[in-house]
Parts: sequence; C-alpha cells; structure tokens
Amino acid sequence: MNEHDRPFSGSGPEAGTSLLEVMIALLIMFILMIGVLQMFSLAYLQNMGAGARTEMTYKAEQFVETLRYLNALNKAGKTVANTGITFPLTVTASPTTINPVTYTYWGPGKANVATASSPYTVSYQIVDGGAIFWIVTVIITPNPKGSSQPVYLGSGISHKSLMYTAQILK
Repeated sequence: MNEHDRPFSGSGPEAGTSLLEVMIALLIMFILMIGVLQMFSLAYLQNMGAGARTEMTYKAEQFVETLRYLNALNKAGKTVANTGITFPLTVTASPTTINPVTYTYWGPGKANVATASSPYTVSYQIVDGGAIFWIVTVIITPNPKGSSQPVYLGSGISHKSLMYTAQILK
C-alpha cells in the first residue's frame, strides 16, 4: 500500500488547519463585513433622506390644497381666521414664511401643515398667472443641522429644499 492509498490518519502536516490559516480567514471575513456594514449605513441614510423628501412633498401638496380650500371659502363669503394669507389672493414680491406659532391655523389643530417642532420651514410665493389663475410656489426648506429646531436625518438632506408649484383659479 502506498502513501496515497492509505486512509487519512489525522497526523502529519495535513492533519488540520493551523492558527495562522484561521486568523487569515477571520481577517478576510472582517474586511468583507466592514464593506457590508458600510453599505447598510449608507442605505439607511439614503432612505432617511428619501423619507424626508417624501414628507416635505406631502406637506407642500397639503399647503396648496388647503390654500385652494380657503380660496373657495372666500369666494363663498366665508373666512377663516389666523391664516396669515389675505383673500382674495394677492401677488407676493418674495417668498413669505408661514409661522405656525403666529398663524395657528397652519398647526396641528387645523391644517396640520407646520408646527413649531417641524423639521422644516414652509414658505410660499404667489404670482399672477393671467386672468384665470394664480401661480403658487411652495418652498419647503429643511432646518439646518445644529439649529435649535428639529432636523431631518439623512444624507445631505439639509441642502435639499423642495419647490412645489401649482395653479389656483381666481
């Protein structure tokens, strides 16, 4: 019987893995896991940023729809107090910021567009669109990191303002 025909006996240079081989395998696994964990953290931050943009888009749409509702109420001869917006709508020269503390209509008890603890600021601008409609642009700006107000988490979200434009019939 030659050396290759014998069953493995568990002794000699091929008896098992050495400590060095195990350490090299662990090092390779550690390097791969670091890359995977970095992908997870980056994906998490991207998802947080996308969630913030989705919420800001929803709030801009909600503001425009509320403005349409308030405009329709005004046409019907009814008024809503403490909105900070004059009706019939008038052209604004520059964006006007909604302060939910001063104009409580926009807070959680009524329109629920903004609160004092919102991680964003809502501004709007109205431009004359001709004889039929106004053009309303809503600007939602995330609060900057380090401010005293709440902020969004996410990858570069503090630099991602949102502009939403709509038409409102005169």
